Amino acid sequence: MKIVISGSGGLLGTAIAEGLRERDNDIIQLVRNRPPVSATEATWDVVSGTITETGTSNIDTMIHLAGANIGEKRWTPERITILRDSRVKATESLVRFFSKRSEKERPSSFICASAIGYYGNRGEERLDESSSQGAGFLAELTADWERACHPLADLGIRVVHLRFGIVLSERGGALGKMLPLYRAGLGGVLGNGWQFMSWITLEDLIRAVYFIVENETVSGPVNLTAPNPIRNREFTRSLGHILNRPTILPAPELALKFILGQMAEEMLLSGAYVEPKRLLDEGFTFNHNYILDGLRWAVRDERNQRSR
Repeated sequence: MKIVISGSGGLLGTAIAEGLRERDNDIIQLVRNRPPVSATEATWDVVSGTITETGTSNIDTMIHLAGANIGEKRWTPERITILRDSRVKATESLVRFFSKRSEKERPSSFICASAIGYYGNRGEERLDESSSQGAGFLAELTADWERACHPLADLGIRVVHLRFGIVLSERGGALGKMLPLYRAGLGGVLGNGWQFMSWITLEDLIRAVYFIVENETVSGPVNLTAPNPIRNREFTRSLGHILNRPTILPAPELALKFILGQMAEEMLLSGAYVEPKRLLDEGFTFNHNYILDGLRWAVRDERNQRSR
C-alpha cells in the first residue's frame, strides 16, 4: 500500500514508518518548513493546507501522528495553545485538504493519533472505547482532536482514532525519561502510587497499527493499551526488579504539582484503567500482556529485536 505519514520524525512515527516499510509498503513522509529531498518525502504546508503532489496521488492510507510533545514542557498558557494548535488545527488543515480533493485523490483510510487522556482521571472504573469522555485539559484536547476528523468520515473515508496509552520503549517517551533515574537508584512511586497506568510496548503498538491498517472493519476509537493495566506502585516495583535497583524514593504529590503544575495532576498523578476491547474483539493478540514481560522487552531486549 501507499501510506503517507505525518509526524514521522518522533519516537512513534519513526518506529511505525520503519515497521510498515519492512512489510513492503510504500511510505511517504510528510515534512514541514522545507522542500522534499527524495521521492519518499512530501512537503506539507499547515497554514495553506497543501501537500506536494508526491503525497497526494494514489494514497491508500494517511497516518497522522503530528503533534507537539505533550510532556516536554510545563503547561503554560502559551504551551497549551501550541499543544492544541499542533493537534486540532493541524488536523483540520489535513481534513480540509483531503475534503477538497476528488474521490480518487483521497485516502481510503485516515488513521489519526489520539490518546487515552480522553478518559480523564477515572479511578477504579474499567474503561473501553464505548466509555464517555472524562474531564480536564487532556480529555478536552483529545475530544477536539478526534472531532476534527469527522468531516472525512462523512465523506465515506474510514477514520480511526489511535488512543495511545503509555508506550514502553528504551528509545524515548515516558520510560526513556525514567530510566536514568531508576538506573541510579532514584526511582519511586509518583504521589500515592495507586493511580492506574495503561501501557503498551512499542513492539505491540507497531503491530497493532499495522493490524488496523490492514483490517478495514476497524474504525472509530481504538485503545492501544495492553490487556492488563497496573498501578503505579506495581510499575515501580517491576521496573526496579528488572533493573535490580531500589525504588524507595517517592515523588511527593505536592512537589510534583509545584514543579510541573497541571501537567503533574493530569499526566502523573491521575490514572485510568483502559482496556483494548476493540483490538481484542477483532482478534488482535499481544506479545506482551503483563508488565514484567513488557518491561523486559523494553529495557533489555529492544535493541536486539526488530518489530514484526
